[in-house]
Amino acid sequence: MNKTSKAILILLVALTASAEEQPVKEFYFEYFDYYEYLYSNSKKTEIGDTVELDVSMKYNFDESSTLQFGFETIPEENRFDNETSKFELGAIHKRDNFEISLDLELQTNDGDTGGTTFGLDLDSEHTYLKYSMNDNFSISFHPFNFDGEVGGFFNTWDVTRIYFIDGSPSAINQTQLSDEKIATKTIPGLVFTFKNELLRVSAGIGKVSYLHPTNANYDITSNSAADSWERREDTGYLFNAKYDDKKALQLKAEFVTHNEAEETGSLLKTAASLRAQLKVAGIIVSAEATHSKASKSAWRISRSSDWFQSLTPFRPIYSDTIGNAQDWLGKSDQAYSLAIGHEVSDQVTPYIFGRYQGAHFIFRERESAHILRTGDETKSHGGLIRAGLGTNIYFNKFRVVSEVEYLEAKNAVFSSSSEIRSDRINSQFKKKDYQIVLKVDYNFDGDKFFGIL
Repeated sequence: MNKTSKAILILLVALTASAEEQPVKEFYFEYFDYYEYLYSNSKKTEIGDTVELDVSMKYNFDESSTLQFGFETIPEENRFDNETSKFELGAIHKRDNFEISLDLELQTNDGDTGGTTFGLDLDSEHTYLKYSMNDNFSISFHPFNFDGEVGGFFNTWDVTRIYFIDGSPSAINQTQLSDEKIATKTIPGLVFTFKNELLRVSAGIGKVSYLHPTNANYDITSNSAADSWERREDTGYLFNAKYDDKKALQLKAEFVTHNEAEETGSLLKTAASLRAQLKVAGIIVSAEATHSKASKSAWRISRSSDWFQSLTPFRPIYSDTIGNAQDWLGKSDQAYSLAIGHEVSDQVTPYIFGRYQGAHFIFRERESAHILRTGDETKSHGGLIRAGLGTNIYFNKFRVVSEVEYLEAKNAVFSSSSEIRSDRINSQFKKKDYQIVLKVDYNFDGDKFFGIL
C-alpha cells in the first residue's frame, strides 16, 4: 500500500466516524473529495497513478471566527507519488457587515529555496474582504484571484491565469539563465453580488500587471530579442448566476474573459458555461454546455520546472513535432454533456450519459484538445464522442460515483498499451478507448446533489 492509499484509508475511517455522529460544533471535516482513473484500455490499470485528493477541515472558535486546514494533490502539477508540498491554512472572521478571509499556504519544498516557506497563497480566490450592504447585496475585494474558473465536468481551471518572464532577459531562448523564470499570476478584482433565497448573481472586474518587452517587433516565436522591458496590464471580467429552488431545478451560467491572453501566454482567452439539472418524479436530467476560446499564443510550460518545455525545435507556444503551431490556438469550440438518472432508492441513483467535445475545445483534463493528440501532434482527437453508464451511491454524507465510459475520436490519439516508445511520433495510436473512473466525496452539509464527475 503506497503513501497515497494509506492517507485515503485513514481519512475515510475518520470521516465515517464523524458521519455517524451529530454535527460537531467546533472541529469537523468540511469536505473530502477523491477522484481517480481506475482503468483504461490504452493505459491498463491506473490505480494510484492519477489520484486527485482534496481535503478540508474546520475549527469554529465562535460564531464569527473559523479556522480551516486542508491540502490537495493535483496530478497535472505533480505526477510523481501524487505528493503535495503545499498545505492550506485559512481563517475567516465576521464582524458586523464585514467579513475577512485569509488563505495561507505552507510549502515544504519551495521551488525557489528548496526549503519550507509560509505565507499568503498568491493565486487563491479564498483571500478576500467582503462588505454586505444588507441581506441581498455585497461587494468583495479579492487581492489575488477573483475566481476565473468556468464549467463543471468540463472545468477550465483559471481562465485568467497569466504568465510572463521574470528576469528581464535580452532574449528568450531554450536555455534558461539562472536569474530568469516564468512567473504566473491570476487576476485580482472586485466582485458585486446579489442574492436571495433562490437566486445568486455576481459580476466582477479586475486588473493585473505583467512584464513585457518594449520593442514593437517583439514576438516570442519569431523575434524573441528584447531591447527593454515595461509593465503592462491585463483586464479581466466575470459574470455568473445560479438559480436553485432546493427541490427540482438548478441552473448555473458562467462567463470569464480577459483582453491580453496572447501577450501573457494564457491557455484561454474566454470561457462560458451553462449547466442545468431537473428532477421530476425520481427522474433526474443533468446537462452542461461549455464554450472555450483559446489564446493564439499559449505557452507550453514544463510541469517540472519554471521554464518552457525542452523540445527540438524550440517553440515556446504549443507546436507539433516539426515546430508548426498546433491547430487549436486562437480557435473557439464547445463541449456538451447530458446525463439521465433514476432514483432507485434514497441510496442509489444509476444513470446513462453522453458527451461530446469539439476538435478545438480546451479544458483542464487529459481529454482536452491540447493534450489528446496524434503522434506528430498536428491534430487533436478531431471531435470526441463519449458515452457510458454511471451510479451514485449515497451513505450518510458520503457519495460514491463510478463510471464506465466508451470514447471514440475522429483521429487516432489513444496510446497502445502494448507498444511504448520514447519517440512519440513512431508510436501506435488508436481511435477508440474505454475507461473506468471513481469518485468518493464527503460533504458535512450532506447535500445529495446528483453529481456528474
